[in-house]
Amino acid sequence: MKKDIVFIDWHNTLSWSKYWESLLGKNTDFTKVVDDFFAFEKEMEAEWMLGKLKSEDIVKLISNRSGLSEDLLWQTFVSDCQKMHIDPEAVSLIKKLKDKYNVVLVTGNMDCFSRFTVPALELDKVFDRIINSADVGYLKTDHDGKTFTDCFKQYNISDVSKSYLLDDSEKTCVLFSKLGGKSLQVNSKEDTIGHLSFILKNNYNLN
Repeated sequence: MKKDIVFIDWHNTLSWSKYWESLLGKNTDFTKVVDDFFAFEKEMEAEWMLGKLKSEDIVKLISNRSGLSEDLLWQTFVSDCQKMHIDPEAVSLIKKLKDKYNVVLVTGNMDCFSRFTVPALELDKVFDRIINSADVGYLKTDHDGKTFTDCFKQYNISDVSKSYLLDDSEKTCVLFSKLGGKSLQVNSKEDTIGHLSFILKNNYNLN
């Protein structure tokens, strides 16, 4: 049976965990360095998300700016990546959806997600497929939504109107809707559970 697709974003959709989360708040100077990096180093952040920079490059930079040991920051970084939180209720709903849908995790993320988070949380067992921008070299909204259109082709789906996207990004949701799919924007943890439950309740019996 050919299945439609439910695409699900990661950051601020399934997980609200942060890099160096175990250190943030404990050291105000370090927290400011990290906050400033994500606020002002947009080009470097983009290169990281596109796989042009490695996590080691960023950790070295943060170490130089904060004065904290590179080894300490690397160990903490890897450990926190491996411990990112995902709501067990969301996982349960996703596993139920897989009976009728191909559930694809699609994320604008860094190399560390594929290297540390995916294996530690065994996300490859939760999702039918995982697409990370750092692995493919482009973002979800790049190339007119190539991430999505390629996936539709690979699953041999010509009618995309029964496929869904859950994402916190309005820009990504607008693009997916223009492609013909159904976008469900996420603004809170409750939205994620609500949207997954909605798809399960209203579409589970589709053939």
